[in-house]
Amino acid sequence: MLNAFYKTLLIVFILTGGSFIGAHDVHIDQQVYSALESNPTVPVWIFLKDKNIKDQNLALEQLKNTYNPRAIARRIKRRTSPGLFDERDLPLAESYVATIAKRVQRIRVRSRWLNAVSANITADQLESIARLPFVRSIQIVRRSKGIEPLDERKFNTGNIISGSGNFYGLSYEQLQTINLPPVHQQGYTGNGIIIGVLDTGFKRTHVAFAHPDNPLNVIAEYDFINDDSNTAPESGDDSSQHRHGTLILGTMAAYQPETYVGAAYEAAFILCKTEDITGEYQGEEDFFVAGLEFIESNGGDVATSSLTYLDWYTQADMDGQTAVTTIGVNTATDNGVHCCTSVGNGGHDSDPTTSRLGAPADAFKVFSVGSVNIFGEVSGFSTDGPTADGRTKPEVLAVGESTVTISSSDDNEYTTASGTSLSAPLAAAAIASVLQSDETLAVDSMRDAFLFNSSYYVANGTYDPLHVQGYGVIDSLAALNSVQPITAVADAYSISIGTSSAGGIVELAESDDQYLVLDPEFLAFRYQLEITVDATSPSSAPSGLEFSYESRAFNFVGTVDQEIELFNYDSGQFETVDTRLASAADTVVSLTPGGDPARFVQAGTDAMRARISYENSLPFWVFSTQNLYLPYRASADHIFWTITP
Repeated sequence: MLNAFYKTLLIVFILTGGSFIGAHDVHIDQQVYSALESNPTVPVWIFLKDKNIKDQNLALEQLKNTYNPRAIARRIKRRTSPGLFDERDLPLAESYVATIAKRVQRIRVRSRWLNAVSANITADQLESIARLPFVRSIQIVRRSKGIEPLDERKFNTGNIISGSGNFYGLSYEQLQTINLPPVHQQGYTGNGIIIGVLDTGFKRTHVAFAHPDNPLNVIAEYDFINDDSNTAPESGDDSSQHRHGTLILGTMAAYQPETYVGAAYEAAFILCKTEDITGEYQGEEDFFVAGLEFIESNGGDVATSSLTYLDWYTQADMDGQTAVTTIGVNTATDNGVHCCTSVGNGGHDSDPTTSRLGAPADAFKVFSVGSVNIFGEVSGFSTDGPTADGRTKPEVLAVGESTVTISSSDDNEYTTASGTSLSAPLAAAAIASVLQSDETLAVDSMRDAFLFNSSYYVANGTYDPLHVQGYGVIDSLAALNSVQPITAVADAYSISIGTSSAGGIVELAESDDQYLVLDPEFLAFRYQLEITVDATSPSSAPSGLEFSYESRAFNFVGTVDQEIELFNYDSGQFETVDTRLASAADTVVSLTPGGDPARFVQAGTDAMRARISYENSLPFWVFSTQNLYLPYRASADHIFWTITP
């Protein structure tokens, strides 16, 4: 309770616009005082003015030598912010942290990204901290609105027929609803991808986590509640502490063929215990941010969480840039981490102007996931949006109603549970599977692949205006296909210089050692040959384009120069992409021009055009014998474009 002095201080605080008089213009949120009126200690964020580094460029350069190599590799592939690192990645000033530590009960977490620490403080400690010259602001650590699964029920495993040939067993219907098994059949099961999970804790003794052919692979873990490296049940934990996280991990990582197989069963995992289900003051917002930084710095590719934060926030704060957890997710996605979060279990209505959203589902590039049943019908508990700035949420849907997963209490049993807690990890697993096909897929590209191939968008060409379904139920196979390169073969050709003595368009369209044979023409003291080839792009705005041709040129006298050009529809002329000596052996050459590949695709028609030219430079005496023989003959077997949508 606040004494009379601090009640007076609160009045002064209000009258001075949220700053202590003489406290270096430190902004202190009203919620800190409100919380201290009814709690002896409260967790707060203490934001710092700077990182107290003299040479920031040198410090950033040194990070290349100390940062996790896999995290660096991911940033190279998918980071969208300039460079590999920025000021957010630099460590906190140790002198600042040490000074604060002397004035608080304990430091809870440090956040590089926020340049802040969280700490438990009393009313007596507040003014002391606020007077520190390097403190910028102090705000309350918001409470987690934990998304507990609804209606958890033991599943009757007696219904499973051993040896039935159904590889997935109990999980088949929920995976089939999001069209994930066909992705697995192509070999994309999350292998080589790291998924980070932020939750309550993880009991990992279930039989489906210990299959000899594919045991659970945890590469890093941390318990942010107890500040140790064990996310499994510990002495002193509530008996249900691990329950939620175990159910979530099971949907992705379990592996017991013909009984139950998870959605990303060959992925590796980073486990973060961030939500205390029993705390008197459940201030897990800071644990969430710390966990997200832990996932990113340990090389995580995908992060999934089933938590929302709304206490002390209003719907006006759900604008993608206010809530601390939202800022954390924005930073993670900037660094190439694909993030998923449950949209919540607050229900929905038919009024598009009302919203029940919680952070970090409002983040700009997070996949905010709602729930459907196995028939694709939206669950009654699935929360609606939009964000405060009008973006649709949820964005996608997956099965979160009567979702089958492992039991958290019986190591040999399975259970059903409901809630958007269960739909988010299924979406994360689908993303991990698609990411395995191309680890360079940036966050924006992955979002496009899933959003624009989800059920509502496919049917209506837009998202749900009521902000209940978003873009619809995800289609994992369609998302995969949309990011996989597609071959466009030649569909027409013309010879502008020279003649053809054998073959035609069929030979150009197939690689079968059957050739279009080309003979040069003597022009301007050169034996020249020029062929133009046309094709149609499967995408009007490709993100990638590669041109390939299989050919050879028999040079009887001298050498044959070869030039390859692609038509640039922006400039209206051919653009040279390669020059070389032609090979006498049948050779496939693949070329990837730099810059925007869309310039090589005609708007409206999706036409593409390439020109291949040959020229033979010979001594003059050969020119005089031009009518006696040809110095070379070219042949083309296969010409094609590889387009990435």
